[in-house]
Amino acid sequence: MKTESTMTTRWCAEGPADLEGAAQAVRGLLALLLVQGFAPAARARVGTAVAEVLENVVRHAYPDPFRDEGTFRLEARVEGPRLWVEISDEGVGFDATRFGERSKLDPARSGLARARALAEGLGVASRPDRGSTVMLEFTASSAVFGDERGIDLSENDFLEPALARRLLEQVREGSDGRGFQLSPALAVCVGRLLSAPRAASTLLANTGQ
Repeated sequence: MKTESTMTTRWCAEGPADLEGAAQAVRGLLALLLVQGFAPAARARVGTAVAEVLENVVRHAYPDPFRDEGTFRLEARVEGPRLWVEISDEGVGFDATRFGERSKLDPARSGLARARALAEGLGVASRPDRGSTVMLEFTASSAVFGDERGIDLSENDFLEPALARRLLEQVREGSDGRGFQLSPALAVCVGRLLSAPRAASTLLANTGQ
């Protein structure tokens, strides 16, 4: 992911405090991160952590679904490789001074503990009967480009044209391309690229050119 720009991107979503509303918000946020260049592993961390917090809202913020028509608000801010997410509700709230104790719970039993493990930072603001806000902070690591260590593309979604040219040139020059660390999906792309002359010949023959 490129980090030269300091441009800030903001995004928000509001929805009903139910499982479908939560799922739609997570999908919307991940679509934003895909466009912003966040790698698959970073998107997986963010999506999983945000889903945990939203499920907490669904399960605990509005305990009486027949009486309470609960909603949530999700706000995201992206600056380069850093992401801040705030999830707020207007539910029953809780005593936030006890969050330090709750955060030590086993991740196998606590959604907030799982979210905290996946994020670089997590904070909670809440008061009884006044709703809650959970703040999450993430930092996405970019691929390391260094000739002495090779090029790590294991987290990239696609090959940029310059990198594709560079890799193919190395193979043509007799290198085996081991300087590139590829994900399985990108390895398939490289295989197709290496077999391109044969594929092109077949296409021309089929079209009569």
